[in-house]
Amino acid sequence: MKKKTVVDREQYIVLMSRAEASLKRGFSVQLLPAVFFTCCVIMISRMIQAPSAYAQLGDLFYLSDSQTITDFYFYYKSVAIYICTVWAGLCFGYRAVTGTLWVRKSRLYLPLIIYFALVFLSYFFSEYRNIAWHGTDGLYSGAAVLLCCGFVFFYVINSITNEKCIKWFLWPLTVCIAVISVLGITQWAGSDFFRSTLGQKLLVPNSETISGEMTWSIIDNLAGQGKTALEFVFDTAVYQTVGNPNYVALYTPLVLPLFALLFIRERNVTSHRIIWVIMFGLILFNLFASQSTGGIVGIICALIAAILLSLKSIRSNVKSIGVLAVVVIACCLLNFQTFEINHTNNSNETEQNNQPSSAKRLIEQIHTESNRVVFIIDGEEFEMTDDPATLTSLPEFIIASLEIHPDGQSIINIQIEGESRVWQFIRTSEGYRFINDIGKLVVLRDVPRVGNDEFIHLGTGRVYIWSRTLPLLKNAIFLGYGPDTFMLYFPQDDYVGRYNGDWDLRAVIDKPHNLYLNIAFGSGILSLVAFLTIIILYFYQSIRLYRNHPKNADLIDTFGRGIFIGICGFLAAGMFYDGVTSVMPLFWGLFGLGIACNILSSATKQKNN
Repeated sequence: MKKKTVVDREQYIVLMSRAEASLKRGFSVQLLPAVFFTCCVIMISRMIQAPSAYAQLGDLFYLSDSQTITDFYFYYKSVAIYICTVWAGLCFGYRAVTGTLWVRKSRLYLPLIIYFALVFLSYFFSEYRNIAWHGTDGLYSGAAVLLCCGFVFFYVINSITNEKCIKWFLWPLTVCIAVISVLGITQWAGSDFFRSTLGQKLLVPNSETISGEMTWSIIDNLAGQGKTALEFVFDTAVYQTVGNPNYVALYTPLVLPLFALLFIRERNVTSHRIIWVIMFGLILFNLFASQSTGGIVGIICALIAAILLSLKSIRSNVKSIGVLAVVVIACCLLNFQTFEINHTNNSNETEQNNQPSSAKRLIEQIHTESNRVVFIIDGEEFEMTDDPATLTSLPEFIIASLEIHPDGQSIINIQIEGESRVWQFIRTSEGYRFINDIGKLVVLRDVPRVGNDEFIHLGTGRVYIWSRTLPLLKNAIFLGYGPDTFMLYFPQDDYVGRYNGDWDLRAVIDKPHNLYLNIAFGSGILSLVAFLTIIILYFYQSIRLYRNHPKNADLIDTFGRGIFIGICGFLAAGMFYDGVTSVMPLFWGLFGLGIACNILSSATKQKNN
């Protein structure tokens, strides 16, 4: 006689009258919003031209006067996130109406509520409320998207009931990651599918241009001339459908361990085992081809987590681990030439454009004051005005000239010997101003920073960004400045720091290139503490569950373990990259799935004991 399954009511906050039946049966169609959110949103790529979020803010000295923005990889992903959230909300409503609603107990809910409450409050009290809600141009990671991710995360936790539910995620995830990985290979090979006629038409809607010609006709005409209608930023670096090689390096450590464990779990040579090893190779190859070091750091941290978690089972899986090692070596060898060429190009560029630190003079400060311009170079202060006498008295390594315009205005040109950069200053009724590279007038000041500028080159300029971001956090202890408002508060007038760090002075910095600084800035340090509390509780739960690897792990255990190791890698890579719209649905969806797997695995082990 079949034993009747009893639902432990103590494990639920809400358990409606017909909920026990749904728990035993599991959901199917109602998983679709979570599956689409987790697996499919990452694939969405489509061009939109829309009004710039900054159009209503007036003249910003670091932006051109364009009133529109063209986006390919982020806007429609944010729209899909909204749709998935509404869809999930309707499913929750249906469960409530039909009496099948249940909500699991979890210690994670309190820090989760605190985190997203602070996200909302930071938006509500933000100086730039519209941008804080909808997000900024080209990112669209405002409070609305963050709150939607939180809701779907909660939905996933409370929708997974058995192994069948896991399979609803497994195959769509496999197909979607495989598709964008193959796309990445075409980009690495220099035959980017998006550069083809069909690829461009998939990206661009067939709409009428100002000239009256249809966009697809333009694509066809230019294709006949061997040209593309679209301009592409990346030559051979893999950016897939996430918009930037950095984001490829952010998400690949998240999914790679899962497919590695799925491969190890299959003991015999089956079609599934072949699929898992191919997926492992595709993902790893794309990570290497992204040419982003942060992703390698993420993989190393994931590997360390896997070894510590599975020390006792390594010997029994030597053959499978050996096969994976061969795949790793093959991916390294295939990408070796790319790395070598990239390193050589970077070295040549550095030699040509950047003098050694011992030869390049350090500009410590430039001040534009009411009656003078002050340079502090290598500890010495130099003063200049539009009086020729002040320019002729400067030392020889400062090349100064005075340019008189027909309208009578005088422009001071300052150049450091051996450098191509020319600093231009003009005297206005309000005092001296710096003329930036887009012709706008800027007051130069001493920008608050942490440390000196000796190491700001490190991390491809990330140390520079972090050193200027940290002082801003003193005003973001309880509430942040508002999600996605980083660009509006970062010292874009720090041309001296960018010069010392060998940045393009026209560059606009719109994100801190660090997941944790991004959270602290946008929604406050307290919200970062809440987010890290969620992570710590999840880590504690996962380590207790998975420190002893069972000989015959089921799919739930394999998924839970793989997602945990992947999140370790993702959070490590997050030290160098931001959580953006193109990647965070995958993170929050798998995170919710990982927590659900932990709950199911814990319940199974309690029954067995």
